[in-house]
Amino acid sequence: KTGFGTAADSQIEISFPAKFETFSGACGIDDEVSTRGGSIICKILDGTKVLFESPPIKAGTKAADFSVPVKGKTSLTLIVNKAGLTNDSDHADWVNLNLK
Repeated sequence: KTGFGTAADSQIEISFPAKFETFSGACGIDDEVSTRGGSIICKILDGTKVLFESPPIKAGTKAADFSVPVKGKTSLTLIVNKAGLTNDSDHADWVNLNLK
């Protein structure tokens, strides 16, 4: 499996060859947070254009799946923001990342 672990608020820049058509995967709260809370919103940006935005994701809930078009693109920005008042326990994972 492929992915990144991070914490809110974060920004990860990824680059790739222009030969792909879709970027897919899931984002969610890391299982290690469990009962400590945590609440995030995940976004995928192409420059300033939002290609994907998750609903608020809380600890213990299913990760948000995504699939975005990347034809002709060579980079994206993966954003994780806190969805609550603080970023306590806002440990996020981008998982099952795949370029096709």
